[in-house]
Amino acid sequence: MKEVMKKFPGTKWAELAAFHLIDNKLCGDWQGSSKCPEKEAGTYEKYAAEHPQSPAAPEALYDAASRWSALIEIYKTENEGKKSDESKGKAIALAQKIASQYPQSDWGPPPNVCCIWFSKGFQPTGIRSSRGAAISS
Repeated sequence: MKEVMKKFPGTKWAELAAFHLIDNKLCGDWQGSSKCPEKEAGTYEKYAAEHPQSPAAPEALYDAASRWSALIEIYKTENEGKKSDESKGKAIALAQKIASQYPQSDWGPPPNVCCIWFSKGFQPTGIRSSRGAAISS
């Protein structure tokens, strides 16, 4: 992937290669802890901010929103009510961002549906790495 980025900088293919490299930064098994989904959400948000024109930007935002959504319940188990509420706000904000900035994307369900999903801590398609491996929460 790094070779693609090096040989074709600024292209769609380099953007997609950078997105696929995120898999190397994912934790895998969260073990019910907030540390991994926090880190992963930040990684996906950083990618979307640095690559806003990438075809994978809406997916990265969706992946970040899914992590924040999972954190709603994880923080509750850690007795972190304030952080749970903040996670809910972040998940909703990212869902709205997908709908407004990438309206033609497959990653943005209708805004009202998406916001309801994430506000309830529901992950509509589950969380999977881009290689298809399930990531447990």
